[in-house]
Amino acid sequence: MPADQGLVLTRLSLSSVTWWSGVLTGVALLVAAVVRDGALLSLGGPALVMTAALLVVLEVRPIIVSGRYDPQGVTLSTAFVFALMFMWGLWPAVIAQSLATIASEARRRKPLPKLLFNVGQYNVSLAAGWLVMHLAGRAASLEEPLHALEAADTWWVVGAWLAYFWTNNALVSGVLSYADSFRSLMTEDLGYYVTTTFPVLALSPVVVVLAEHAWGMLPLLLIPLALVYKTASMSLQQEHLAGHDPLTGLPNRAGFQSSLGDTLGAAERTGQPCALFLIDLDGFKEVNDTLGHAAGDELLVGFAERLSATTRGSGTVARLGGDEFAVILPATEEGEAVRAAERVTTSLEEPLDVGGRTVRLRASLGISVYPRHAADAQTLLQLADVAMYVAKGAGSGVAVYDPRTDRFAGDRERAQLV
Repeated sequence: MPADQGLVLTRLSLSSVTWWSGVLTGVALLVAAVVRDGALLSLGGPALVMTAALLVVLEVRPIIVSGRYDPQGVTLSTAFVFALMFMWGLWPAVIAQSLATIASEARRRKPLPKLLFNVGQYNVSLAAGWLVMHLAGRAASLEEPLHALEAADTWWVVGAWLAYFWTNNALVSGVLSYADSFRSLMTEDLGYYVTTTFPVLALSPVVVVLAEHAWGMLPLLLIPLALVYKTASMSLQQEHLAGHDPLTGLPNRAGFQSSLGDTLGAAERTGQPCALFLIDLDGFKEVNDTLGHAAGDELLVGFAERLSATTRGSGTVARLGGDEFAVILPATEEGEAVRAAERVTTSLEEPLDVGGRTVRLRASLGISVYPRHAADAQTLLQLADVAMYVAKGAGSGVAVYDPRTDRFAGDRERAQLV
C-alpha cells in the first residue's frame, strides 16, 4: 500500500506489522519455491504450462463486477492457481501466482509497496490453503502429482478454499486498519466477497479434470468466461448509469446520497469534520428561455467541468437535477469550506462560451458542516439548502448555515426531540 493512503511502514502499528509480515513471508515462500521447484517445472509438462499461462492471462484481465464494492475487480485466475496447487503442490502455484501478480500490478502501474504486499498476501493465503491439504494427507508435488479428485476430497478442498479466503481477508483488513477497525474491515461487504470469490474457486476442480485428461481443451474455458466478462461489463454499465447524470457524467442524486453516506461514515470513524455545498445557478432559466434547451445543456456541462476543476478532485461533485449541484468535501473545516466555495464563485467571473455566445453566470452556494450543523445526511442537506437560499436572497454568493436565519430551526429541533 502506498504511504499516501495512510499506511506508514516505519511506525509500529497493525498496518505496518501486517505489511512487513505479509511481504517477508510471501517473498520467502517465493524464494523457497524457486529453489525447491524452479528447475523441476518441466515435470508438469504441457498441462502445467497451459494452466499457468491461463492463470496469468486471467490475472491481468480481472472482471469489474462493481465499481462501488470492488473497483479492482474479481480475478478468475484463482481457479487456475488452486488447480495448480491441487495437482502439483504449493511451490508451482506460488511461482505462477507471483509472476501473474507482478504482471498485473505492473500493468496497472501500482506502487512498489502495493505490488510487494499483493505478492506476499496471495502467497501466504495459498500456503494457508496448502496447509489444509497437507493435514488431509493430500499435498501433491511435481514428483508425485495428484492424478484425480474424488467425492471424498470435497471436505479438504472446501477447507483449503476457506483457509485461503479468511487468510487473505485478514491480511487485507490488517494492512488497511489505519483507516478503520480490523473487525469492521473483516466483515465489511463480506457477502459481496463471498459470492464473488467462492464461485470462482468452485471452478478449480473442473480445471483439474481438464488439465489431467485433456489439457489442450483448457483454452475452451475462455469461451464461457468471455460471456461472464460481457455480463459483468453490462452490469457495470447499468450501475454507472443508475448513479450518474447522463448529461454531465457527474454522480446524480442517488450517487450523491451514497457518497454522502460514505463520507459521513468515515468522518464519524475518524472524528474529522466534512462540508457540504449546495449550489444553484442564478439566471439559468433565462438562458434556457432565450437561447434554448440545447444551450442550457451546454451551459450545465461547462459549469460541471469548471466546478470539478475548481475542487481539484478533493471532493465529490454531483448534479442533483436541473441547475442544482452539490459538492462533498471530506476532512474539511468550515473556514476551508468557505474558501473553497469562494474559489467556485471566483471561477465564474470568467464567462462561458455557449453556442458561440458569451454567457456570464452567477451561483449561490449554501454550506453546512458535519458535525457542527448536523450529524445525518438528510439534515445536513436541508441546512445547506437553507443556507443556499439565504445566499441567493442576500446576493452574497456564499452563505454558511446559521440557525438565526432559519425560520424553521425551532420546528426542526422540536421534530428531532419527538
